[in-house]
Amino acid sequence: MITMSYTNIPFTNIGFKELPMEAGDGYANTDIPQVRVDYTELSHLQKGKDASHKHIKSDFAVIDCEMNGNMGDLIIWGVTIYKVRGDKTPTRTGMKPRLDKDGNHMKQGERWLFDDDPTKHPFTYCEEHKDLKRKKKATAEKCPNCVRDKKNLKNYGKFVMQSENRKLYRVQAWGYPHQMGFLWNLLDKWGIEKVYSHWLFADFTALMTAQFGDNFMQHFCQQPEEGQAPYGNILFRGSGVLQSSLDIAPFINAYQREVLGNKNYTWGKNAYVHKTKKWEWTEKNEIKWIDSIALFNSPLAKVGEMCGFAKGKTPEKFCNGKFTDEELFKSITNEDVEYMIQDCDVVFHGINFLWDVLKNHLNYHSTELPLTVGTLGVLMIAMHHINEVYPAELAKWEADKKAYGQKPSKLFRRKPNSWNVEANFPDNKPELKVLDDMYRGLDVFKGGRTQVFNDNEARKPMFGIDANQMYCSVQNDEDNKFPDPFNMKPVKDISQCEWLMNDLNQIGAINCHWKRPASHSIGVCATRTEEGSLDWNMTEETQWVTTVEYKLMLDEGYDVEIMIDEDITSVGYGMCAILAPALPYNPHILTKQWYELRNKFKAAGNHAQQVLKVLTSSSAFGKYVEQNQSELFMTEADFYSMDDCDEYTFSPVGSLDDNSGQWGVAKQNQMQRSGKTIVSMGSFITAYARKDLYLAAKAVGFDNVYYCDTDSLKHSNAEYGNYKDLRILDDATTAKIPTKSYSGGTIPILGVGLGQWKVEQQYDYWHSMKPKQYKYHATWDEDKGNCDSWELRIKGVSVNKTFEEETGLEANVNKQALNEWKKAKPITGTFSFPTVVSLKVGMRKQNRPAPKKPKNMVKKDGNPTQSALKWEQKFTEWKSRPKAGDWKITTKEV
Repeated sequence: MITMSYTNIPFTNIGFKELPMEAGDGYANTDIPQVRVDYTELSHLQKGKDASHKHIKSDFAVIDCEMNGNMGDLIIWGVTIYKVRGDKTPTRTGMKPRLDKDGNHMKQGERWLFDDDPTKHPFTYCEEHKDLKRKKKATAEKCPNCVRDKKNLKNYGKFVMQSENRKLYRVQAWGYPHQMGFLWNLLDKWGIEKVYSHWLFADFTALMTAQFGDNFMQHFCQQPEEGQAPYGNILFRGSGVLQSSLDIAPFINAYQREVLGNKNYTWGKNAYVHKTKKWEWTEKNEIKWIDSIALFNSPLAKVGEMCGFAKGKTPEKFCNGKFTDEELFKSITNEDVEYMIQDCDVVFHGINFLWDVLKNHLNYHSTELPLTVGTLGVLMIAMHHINEVYPAELAKWEADKKAYGQKPSKLFRRKPNSWNVEANFPDNKPELKVLDDMYRGLDVFKGGRTQVFNDNEARKPMFGIDANQMYCSVQNDEDNKFPDPFNMKPVKDISQCEWLMNDLNQIGAINCHWKRPASHSIGVCATRTEEGSLDWNMTEETQWVTTVEYKLMLDEGYDVEIMIDEDITSVGYGMCAILAPALPYNPHILTKQWYELRNKFKAAGNHAQQVLKVLTSSSAFGKYVEQNQSELFMTEADFYSMDDCDEYTFSPVGSLDDNSGQWGVAKQNQMQRSGKTIVSMGSFITAYARKDLYLAAKAVGFDNVYYCDTDSLKHSNAEYGNYKDLRILDDATTAKIPTKSYSGGTIPILGVGLGQWKVEQQYDYWHSMKPKQYKYHATWDEDKGNCDSWELRIKGVSVNKTFEEETGLEANVNKQALNEWKKAKPITGTFSFPTVVSLKVGMRKQNRPAPKKPKNMVKKDGNPTQSALKWEQKFTEWKSRPKAGDWKITTKEV
């Protein structure tokens, strides 16, 4: 018999008590999954000014699966549900309970009795307070013009169930693949609508494959007239699953009818439909199944380190794929189950740690977490802009309009009837979005600079310097100005362009012909190659650039001439520039506050600094240039029935099980800008970053630079790298460091503040062949100190997996052997390593039809025909085709 013996796992700030649990037998003996329930009091989380934000308000569950191999067949599933429950007490708006002599709430029959209570009547707010975003009773009570009014009761006479004496319940359960019905029923029983998994792609694929088989994606084909798939829609992020809206009602119905014997059971409830604004009966029970990786941008082990709740070590038998499914079913132990459940608890603690930091340190006001940390960051920046930055700037303008100048623009606004935000482009000026999109269409917007300047081996002292949060740094440099996206105008005349730039200090994008001085070995601007990559080696070109690069080229002695671009199809006329006044304020000041708070946490050893690190790096500019491309899973017949099918391209993936046709992916032909997109802003942020990188390379000495990436330089100048800890330098040493201009002042180039560069590593060997392809030997590292560390990095190659494939050793365990292997491994050659087959690729390969068998398989002499030999080879390849989640060996020549 297998039981889940309860171990009192310590919870940070939340101590659970053990309650009785049900326990069943093992896989071979019973169909009863195993579950245990415990809880903790939540008195410290009650509402009020002293309430803590240690626990996220909404209830959720965490699902984890163990598979045969990295993503093989499902062996066991585990779930932990976190649910707040309390005693329900009836209340009526504007009234107080009628109490008996013992202080108990009186009833008459089944009806609760209440008396009028003027102290609980809702407020009618005065002119001064009626527009408050968050109406506070405390503010109204102090105001003589805000009055309580019984006539304004909206819910008079209706009950409101209030929760008291709340408890946080933790429900933990696990089972085998044939017991999944219990999982869905358990989620429904506890009223869970949100579920997290760390690496949702793996867990979703494992559970749905066990539920439907390898061709499960056909059940998620959307129907155009409803926009909904039978079992819910899937939102992809790259090759992985970001979220699934999974309808679990059919699974619950099957469980109730087949396992519990409720033959006529059909799940259903009354639900409020926002489109119709009515309560309607529904038989859909959708859960939002979300990938928690997108919230942390970290593996689960790092999340455990961050929140102080360590992840366990994965049992070896689930990793190596050496056992059959049946062998693994029979080998499951209590330790295996506790490991899986502990992984669920790590996700729980990670989410609550994130929530605690957001609420108690970062003034986050929403009651929910978004899907990704990038969305979280831009949402906080936008709300800070709406609530604090813009009102403050507007007040300055109203106080002295002449001194302030043009009225400040508001970058973001709330979406109507939504908690979300969007860029504040005026609805009556669609041409502004056209001009903003031209920053992308004219190739003004470019990403970070990555370049090899010297591809020779360097066997001498070398230094790696890294900008302190590059994008955050350039956003908060007071010398940097950003264009007002809502006052952009096309410029058709060169003389007008020069006047707007020189006399009115307008900024934006310019079309120019430039020629680099012969004395400059490193260029300022990049051109786009036919393959789409950036080329920084051109010495002369005509192209669109930002005014950041235009002015830098003038400062560097380039020959620059403004040109009219006659071939702009998006507007139908020629122009030489798109210019706008500079914003009179810094719209990104919140990122500076995050950076300073992160340094404070880092110095104190507070793991909250990891949250700030992810926020400042993930939300600094990416959302400004975000584009979306719709992907719909549907049948071929449904695709051609769509009114706008010409805007999509259909790629068949597989055949429907009933042989009624094919299903596949309909991919939108054109990328679409998101609601928060401001391409001009993103273009200037990356342009300032490239400028900062260029000026750092110039200071170090162009001839000393071997390699650069978006925010780092590898060079041989000891004056800019021969320091081991910039945090403890004395004043005399600091005074020797060369300086740079930043925010209207002068600061040392090297340091730990914004605008400065830190010494990340020191080397005695460096060799870079191509962008993102290099090898080095570090003798000192900012995190490790003095070290003997070889590193080999090649874009598109998993170096650690190549090591494991060649040696049979596990990289995370045999670190010394890995270091020696990297030392001996050439930077070029053949690299073979396993990769995971994505969901869409795996589905396509699994549904590929078998090769057609030739008619003549045997010659007259009894030997196989040439056609038969080719067919056998193709058939063998077809039989071994990988499915989603399988490992496949990828070989690359570099």
